[in-house]
Amino acid sequence: MSRRRVESRPALSPRRARGADRPRAGADPHPGWIESAPPNRCLPAAIVIGLLAVAVLAANASYYYPFLADDALISLRYVQRFLHGHGLTWTDGRPVEGYSNFLWMMLAAAFGATGLDLIRSVQVLGFLASAAVVVALCFGFLRGTRRSTVCVAIGSLAWVLSGPAGAWTLAGMEPPLVACLLAWSLVLILRLADRVEAAPRSWLLPGFLLGCLGLTRPDGPLFSLVIGSWLLVRGRFRGSAWRQSACLLSLPVAMFLGQLLFRRAYYHEWLPNVAYVKISPSTTHLAAGFQYVLHGLASLRPLPELSLAALVFLCLHRETRSRGFLLLSAAAAWLFYLVFLVGGDIFGAWRHLIPVLVLFILADLLALQFLQSSWLLAPKKWVPLGALLFAWYVYDQFTNERNVWAKSDQWAWNGRVVGLTLKHGFADSRPLLAVTAAGCVPYWSELPCLDLLGLNDYTLARTRPAGWGQGWIGHEVGDSRYVLSLQPDLMLFGTPGGQAPLYVYGRDMPEMPEFKDYYDPCNFAGTVPYYFNSRIWVRRTSPKIGIQRRDNEIFVPPYLLNFTHFAITSLDGEGRFYVTASSGMPVGILDLEIPSGCWRLEEPEQQVRLRVVAPGDSTVLEERCLEGRPSVTVPRADKYSVLLEATGTGEIRIYGLRLVRE
Repeated sequence: MSRRRVESRPALSPRRARGADRPRAGADPHPGWIESAPPNRCLPAAIVIGLLAVAVLAANASYYYPFLADDALISLRYVQRFLHGHGLTWTDGRPVEGYSNFLWMMLAAAFGATGLDLIRSVQVLGFLASAAVVVALCFGFLRGTRRSTVCVAIGSLAWVLSGPAGAWTLAGMEPPLVACLLAWSLVLILRLADRVEAAPRSWLLPGFLLGCLGLTRPDGPLFSLVIGSWLLVRGRFRGSAWRQSACLLSLPVAMFLGQLLFRRAYYHEWLPNVAYVKISPSTTHLAAGFQYVLHGLASLRPLPELSLAALVFLCLHRETRSRGFLLLSAAAAWLFYLVFLVGGDIFGAWRHLIPVLVLFILADLLALQFLQSSWLLAPKKWVPLGALLFAWYVYDQFTNERNVWAKSDQWAWNGRVVGLTLKHGFADSRPLLAVTAAGCVPYWSELPCLDLLGLNDYTLARTRPAGWGQGWIGHEVGDSRYVLSLQPDLMLFGTPGGQAPLYVYGRDMPEMPEFKDYYDPCNFAGTVPYYFNSRIWVRRTSPKIGIQRRDNEIFVPPYLLNFTHFAITSLDGEGRFYVTASSGMPVGILDLEIPSGCWRLEEPEQQVRLRVVAPGDSTVLEERCLEGRPSVTVPRADKYSVLLEATGTGEIRIYGLRLVRE
């Protein structure tokens, strides 16, 4: 038989005894049930749980690595330019706020200022923030007993083994920090709610964390609003409740107003640019939001069912009612926001459900903590069933299709190859690059860029094309005429591999003369850190990288010698572009405007055969030798096709086509 130690308690005076069971307004009836154990009893268990959880988190995050969200590199481009002295901007010109994670960016900038690579910086931040969630659970729910240790260990494993935590810990975005700040603020608030005599100033620390949450995401203040309202309702709108709520909300409101004033002063706007692009309420997005929430909750099964039962229990029980309503109202408010304003998400692994996952775990631990001495938690009754449910949960995390998608979604790293190729090849000319994936290629290329989907462009963000609200969230913006009026030198559609114009641009741009007549698809191959080929549209008449004309000279860069659309442009060791030609695989350009006269091939210098084909009748102009170089006589000014073919048996590198008129 086990021994139970009975602690002696000091006797109460008759006056205190009469009022001991009458709670103060706004306080829970029995505040002692959640009191902390002495630190020396909890510390060993916390260390064991922490080490176990960190090891499992590292393994789970490694399973999804190298998943890297393209949007993370949008934020890092802001940080990159900020550290280089260009301010919080994505490109040159009018600055816009195309990010939605200000505090995350500032923390990344602090790490980057030490010389640490920015991608490594956000990965370290993500891991530390995810691990801090476990520390919050230990701080809030460890009581020095075996059952509380087991419960906290299970809650911690539910967090670190989840698909959202595993995928987004190293994905470069702010969800781990959101989870950390939310978990810590709620744990502190739940502990404060137990104190009958909690001073108003004791709410400043959780208020500061909620303020940081508001700086981390624009929707973070939603939790401050819910918790502040909960304090008022809990305290029946009495003076003490108003003081507590005011202390809690003072820092979040001040930080929110500070960011608002900064936005107005720096970007001259009251709303971030993101809001104009991503908020497009419609029945289509409402249905997508419902589908996202339902499928996302199903991906966490059986946790939602257990958490709903825990929340119902907490809300119905007299001693836990206020805490249950806090967690329930926070979860309901966030899910309502996801359905009616956000409309789901385009990324895998359910990142927008991370706050709900944290709330569910807190609700379960709160219910288990209250029931830890109940017969319902007798090991013989719950261990087999609990093990079965936990195995179900873990299995679903590794088989859910969105989690599997996140594991395989690694195309952002291809943007490193393309970006570095463009950076080194166009280091001097610095052309304007238009992209639809605004993260990876702009980040690694460091070129002036145009965001075709408007997230980082003032004008495009405020356009409303036909079918607004019916398309893919965040991919509905576009204005072909506006884009072509800016005459970008390079245009990269889709992911780093490139394709034809798509989204809004796919409807009208391919048939517009400004695009058909001036842009050619070219293949750029990079080899660092591995081989990858990208299809990028190049403006033929670009003064920076297009066809160059002088009085008696025409130069066609190598990437435009792609009349077959199969020629591959590569970089040599000196950072110069070239294409490869052979006797059976010529390279060249179609419809090159050539004035009349005798034209000598000045470049390439290797032995090549020059063929100039006249338009219309496809007559091949006669080639002759002039000063040891191939030459042709053009009878009239017109558009000709010019082809180069190696005369030997091997391949030769061609760094461009240069014609000189005699």
